[in-house]
Amino acid sequence: MIKNPFKLEKLKIRVYKDGKRTGKGEDTFEVMFNPESYSLQYGNVYQKKQGLNTSGRVKTGSIVVSEKSLSLKRMGRHGY
Repeated sequence: MIKNPFKLEKLKIRVYKDGKRTGKGEDTFEVMFNPESYSLQYGNVYQKKQGLNTSGRVKTGSIVVSEKSLSLKRMGRHGY
C-alpha cells in the first residue's frame, strides 16, 4: 500500500511460487520503468441458462470477472 499517493515510487514486482500468492513471496524487484497507465475492470458474466420465473432450469447466478492492464512507456536517454 502506498503511504503517500503523491510520492513517486518505482513499480515493484513480487514473485510467488504459485498463482495462490500465499506467504511473503520469493523475491521482490524494482522495474526500471514506471507504468504509464494502470486500469482495472470488473464485469458480470451470466450463465446461458433459462431465466428466472420460467419453467425448466433455474438460473444459478453469475461470475464476477476482473481484468487488469498495465502499460509501460520506455523513457530515458535516446528513448531507450
